Amino acid sequence: MFSTLSDSDGEANQNVEHSTASTNSESLPLAISEYAKRLLSPLRFSDDEVQKKVLSFYVEDLRIFEHFGNLRAHILLGAGDFATILVEQIDAASRLSEEDESYIERRTHAALTFYGSAGPGIRSLRDQVHLNRCLRMALNLYSKDAKAHTNCLSLDAVEDEGSRKVSLWGTAVEVQYNVDYPLDLLFSQKVLAMYSKIFNLLLRILRAKRSLRSLFMTSRRNSALRRSPHARFSSDKKVGSALWDFCWQAEHFVSVFGGFQTEQVLGSTWTAFQTSWDTARTIWELKDSHVQYLNDCTHRCLLESRHKSILGVMTEGFDIVINVEKQLSITIEDCTGMGRNSGDVFFDLLKSSSVSLRRRIVFLRDALQRLFDDGPHPHLHDLLTSLGFGKESSPW
Repeated sequence: MFSTLSDSDGEANQNVEHSTASTNSESLPLAISEYAKRLLSPLRFSDDEVQKKVLSFYVEDLRIFEHFGNLRAHILLGAGDFATILVEQIDAASRLSEEDESYIERRTHAALTFYGSAGPGIRSLRDQVHLNRCLRMALNLYSKDAKAHTNCLSLDAVEDEGSRKVSLWGTAVEVQYNVDYPLDLLFSQKVLAMYSKIFNLLLRILRAKRSLRSLFMTSRRNSALRRSPHARFSSDKKVGSALWDFCWQAEHFVSVFGGFQTEQVLGSTWTAFQTSWDTARTIWELKDSHVQYLNDCTHRCLLESRHKSILGVMTEGFDIVINVEKQLSITIEDCTGMGRNSGDVFFDLLKSSSVSLRRRIVFLRDALQRLFDDGPHPHLHDLLTSLGFGKESSPW
């Protein structure tokens, strides 16, 4: 404990003692909230009893970890059904008119809204059922109410260099979090920047997975086993074979790298975060455990600036899958029954995309092996094993 305390700190201490002795249970959280603010000031003092009260206020009364659970489910895309709907709307908007795209963008923006300390007290922070209901209602395309919200978490698109158009469907999305006390103690600009990086990576992975499923379905519909040849987009066997080969090549790339990145965010790292949160004894340990979780995610997913080249090549591989599916969906009507010329165009696209994907996997194979040898990246061992580094077993 510091030997010098200000008068205001002394008054705050008396307020806490008075509220502890009071029989009015409603005044206790408010008194602890005011004292917590002073506790986090530059001239703070540590007191075990006060720290326990502040910790209880965060962990038990506010149930803040449930709030992090909502962030995991939606911003970190841990909820499969929500993530699926989100990705479907993003991909659908890229094929619609500007008016429809703007509408879906507004609805998705509303769906990604999280209430921090809005409303009376911090009641909404605990109401997880109400929060999820609001998120799902925001995705309801039958309602076009674009109501503005305050004190919320949202995603804002970042304007691309060289283009004046700002769209949520771009490659960069920035997380903005406007919250009041006490959540503002846990969310700094640095924290939000890490959330933005992780979200953009996981969103690209999910889009690649969805595009891959669409490519597999198209390949099966174009199979020679189908009774009606008119249902195929190309009757050329070499086009169908090239599409099938690309699907399996892309499936290996997306499942290995996408599964690895998702596991680093939603798997063991999250479990360690939950354990450290449960064992924290001070408010500072709570804050540090949250920052440590994001640092671990950033490190394990190679989101640090020194790994920019590796991550760039990896994300380019996901983009190849997305672009091939998008190009196919745009030209599939032209290819249907159009004969050999259209099929040859798509065949060339598949072959060049396969070569590009193969070049990236070769680069990643060497770069990740060097990174693993240099350390400290022990978590890359499972990724290297999944890739099959023996030349005999390598699918590349």
